[in-house]
Amino acid sequence: MPDWLPEHFWQAALVVFAGGYIRGFTGFGANMVMTPLYSLFIDPAQAVAAAWFQDTIAGVPLVPGAFKQTRWKSILWIAVGAVVTFPLGIYVLVIADKDVMRRVIAGTLVLGAMLLLSGWRFRGEHTTPRDLACGMASGLIGGSTSLGGLPFVLYYFAQNTAAAVTRASAFSLSVMLGLFGIAAFIVIGVLDLPLAWLVVSVIPANFVGVWLGVQTFKRVPDAGYRRFGLAFILAIGVSVLIWG
Repeated sequence: MPDWLPEHFWQAALVVFAGGYIRGFTGFGANMVMTPLYSLFIDPAQAVAAAWFQDTIAGVPLVPGAFKQTRWKSILWIAVGAVVTFPLGIYVLVIADKDVMRRVIAGTLVLGAMLLLSGWRFRGEHTTPRDLACGMASGLIGGSTSLGGLPFVLYYFAQNTAAAVTRASAFSLSVMLGLFGIAAFIVIGVLDLPLAWLVVSVIPANFVGVWLGVQTFKRVPDAGYRRFGLAFILAIGVSVLIWG
C-alpha cells in the first residue's frame, strides 16, 4: 500500500461503501452501518466521530433535492432537542470502557432494527413536544453511539409515511446534526487530523455507495424499501455482537 494512504484505508473504504449504499437507499442508516464496523478496527469514540464526519460529507449534496419534501417544522424542533442532549451523549462515549461501548453500539442497533422489523407503528400525531422528545433521544444516543437516527426512524420511518417524505426528512436532519457533531468532536480532540485524513481518503467509495443506493431506491416499492434497509442494518449489528 502506498505510504501516503492512511492506516486501515481498505477496511474504511469497505465500511463507507456499505454505509453510503444504505444512505442513498433509505435516506438514513449510514451511521448505523459505519459506526459498528469502524469500531472493529479503531477506537469506539473515533468510530462515532468518523461516522458522523463521513455521513455528513456524503449527505450535503443530497439535501437540495430533498428540500421541498422535508417536513421542516417537525425536523427543526427535532434538531433543537438533539442539540440539547448531544454533549451529554459525547461525555458518556468518552468516559465509558471501549469494549463496553463497542457492544452498546451494536446492541442498540440490533434492538432498534428488531423493533422496526416487528411491525411496530407510531400511532400519534407529530406535535412539537413529541418532536422535541424525539430530538433529545436522538441527541443522547447520537452523541454516545452515532445511532441518533434510531429514535427518528421509530418516530418517522415506522409510520405509514410516504418513503420519499421520510427519506427527504432524514437527509435534512442528519446533515444538520452532522455539522453540529463534527464541530463537537473537533473541539474535544477526538476528530484529529489522522482520522480526518482517513475519512477524506475514502470519500470516493462512499459516493459510489450512495449513488448505487439511490439507483436501487428508484426500483424498489415502499414495502421492499423498508424491509431491505432494516434487514441489512440488523445483520450488521448481529455480526458485530458476535465477532466484535
